[in-house]
Amino acid sequence: MSDNQKQVSTQSGTSGVVLIIFELLIWIWLWVWTM
Repeated sequence: MSDNQKQVSTQSGTSGVVLIIFELLIWIWLWVWTM
């Protein structure tokens, strides 16, 4: 519970950037894998 609240409160900060990078890595991996 506390971890979830912490993530929500810092979503616009570090965890938001981490989530964006993580999503980009997944998209790049899928793109390379399907080629």
